[in-house]
Amino acid sequence: MKRRHTLPSVLLWIAVWIGGVGVSATPLDTLRDAVAAIEAKEFQTAVQLLEPLVASDPAYRDPELGAAAYWLGTAYGRQGEDSKQDQVWATGLNALYNQGSFDIRLGDAYLRTLFSEDMEGQLAQARAVYLELLLYADRATAPGEAAILAPYLTQLAIIMDEVDRDELLVPSETLGWQLRDGMMPQLFEWLRRADSLPATRENERLDEHLQRVGHAMSRYARPDAQSRLDARGETWVRYGKPYSVKKLTYDEPRFTDLLFSPGGPAISVAELPVAEFWVYAHIDRAAYFIFVEDRDEYYREGDTEDLIPRALRQGFTPSRRGTRKAQTTIALMRYVFRELAVLHPDFETRYNEVETYASIAEDGLAPASYARPGVFARRSVVQTAADDQQMMRDRELYVPETYTETLGEFGPLEVASRVVRFLDPDGTTRTEVFWAPEPGSMLLPRRERRRLRDMDVDLSQYYMVATAIQKRPDYTDRVISHNRFFAVDLPVDDTMTLPVQRLTARGDTGRYHLALQWNQHLIRDLDEQDVGEAIKMGSARFDDLDALSNDPSVLEMSDLVPLFSLDAEGFIGADGEIQGQPYPFGTLTNDMPVALTFEVYHLTYGTNDATRYQVEYEIERAADDTRLRLRGADEGRTSTQATYTGTSRTAKESIFVDLSQWSGRGDLVITVRVTDLNTDQQVERSVAFELVAEDDD
Repeated sequence: MKRRHTLPSVLLWIAVWIGGVGVSATPLDTLRDAVAAIEAKEFQTAVQLLEPLVASDPAYRDPELGAAAYWLGTAYGRQGEDSKQDQVWATGLNALYNQGSFDIRLGDAYLRTLFSEDMEGQLAQARAVYLELLLYADRATAPGEAAILAPYLTQLAIIMDEVDRDELLVPSETLGWQLRDGMMPQLFEWLRRADSLPATRENERLDEHLQRVGHAMSRYARPDAQSRLDARGETWVRYGKPYSVKKLTYDEPRFTDLLFSPGGPAISVAELPVAEFWVYAHIDRAAYFIFVEDRDEYYREGDTEDLIPRALRQGFTPSRRGTRKAQTTIALMRYVFRELAVLHPDFETRYNEVETYASIAEDGLAPASYARPGVFARRSVVQTAADDQQMMRDRELYVPETYTETLGEFGPLEVASRVVRFLDPDGTTRTEVFWAPEPGSMLLPRRERRRLRDMDVDLSQYYMVATAIQKRPDYTDRVISHNRFFAVDLPVDDTMTLPVQRLTARGDTGRYHLALQWNQHLIRDLDEQDVGEAIKMGSARFDDLDALSNDPSVLEMSDLVPLFSLDAEGFIGADGEIQGQPYPFGTLTNDMPVALTFEVYHLTYGTNDATRYQVEYEIERAADDTRLRLRGADEGRTSTQATYTGTSRTAKESIFVDLSQWSGRGDLVITVRVTDLNTDQQVERSVAFELVAEDDD
């Protein structure tokens, strides 16, 4: 049978034939003809046009149509030649990269070929292409480019908290989330901040995100969704692999017998919702999700009420037909709640109630006062809706917006830390980090302690590594500092911690950031200093720190260093200097001896070549926090001031803080204000605590 050509394919065939007899075409003409051929589904014609062009110039790209390699790969793929498709896309990307260029269509197409359930071996390539794509998120100009980038930004929005999302992105009704104008640098800063292990070269959180997206795209893709994922895929991106999954198959004989028996409700098997139950028991008890398949065979998030067809939620009349419908509904709920109760205890009560009723009714033991099936079914449907609402409220309260597993097998090490800036004589800022693990945080779980003791591991000693990374304003690393030491003879109980430690970072002169990481290792042999594997890990970030002013005409002061001592008189040393241990923790009691020490810079000389300045400190409860009370005072604040003179432009001062008049529990802010009485310049610093008063019940 003679093949019939459409008009576009005939014209393209003529163009190829003319080209074959020596009439040359420009690369742009060739690319246009090839794109037209692909749109006309003449893929082999497009291949014949593009192969010579890409072979001679694999980086050829038109600003409007994009890269020739993209279209050649597309033509290969439409013919089922996936290996050729992937190869030409990779070749084209490399060629563009060598020229310092990039193509959004080509990058997107190649990245999607890398997405898979297990993309570990392709992660480096995927990361590089992904970051290149994000660089174009606020400068995509060619038709369709914004639509190509929108799913990647929408997938990022899934793992952002509300504050970051609103700052960086703007919602679009048709495209999902788009980058706000001029926010590209801030987006990359957010990616760097998201790195939960800042002491490593890799960004583990970014890699985890790409792996999750890759898995979700391969298993839960939904092309018409703004994220290109169905509800299961978005949940996978947000929380990772579920602890357990259950697919509802409705193979309960007692239910199907009722469903298909004569006089049963008029519903079909197709009306029974296909559903999956995902449980994240490792995150929180309230972290579980029900996904229901829609008519278009994609999944949306639902609840247990959605597992009951609409026809079985009403019409429970006393008639024979109404009674049969109620019995069918009860049998369905019995099956559903039994399946869900296996994975989560929240459904055990629901199942027990339905199971008890159904069993008694089946055995014919129900007393006359026992609720009719219609009454029980109606009551159960109403209760199910109420329970579902409570389930959603609990999830909003207790389940984090997103969850990362980048710590892997390491347990979390909770570390209290406080950053204090000082001005060094050379005019740069010195940053002191005072830190200590929260009491009990270093302690291993009981089962792990038992296992290690059986291996003769001494659980009172550990090797600690503290890392501080000074970062430039763009979050690139500037200086990395380490503090390594052996911690021995620690109490193996809930009080286990370390004496307060110090890390020092020097040399900052402008805006900077500080990332901290702590690793706790086992010790195999202390005498041989044989360090074992890391067992716990913690991190912290202090962003947008500003170096102290080196301008000698501007009054400046350090941050406040809280000190504590077991004895109020122990603050004063033999030389008259303040002594005490820096206090990095966030909680105080009202009977705890506390002092604040700080430095003042650039004081000015007045008469008699003397400096004269006033120091005032103020304690007040946080705004609108009425839980704290100050005895004998109507206002929730107290203040004290003193005047000092000196002969140096730099002074070191200390203040003893009396909290004994405060009662209750709440947030407290201590502010120290210094005024240069020779110039009236003023500077202040504050420190906040949660006060847990000793007499608080």
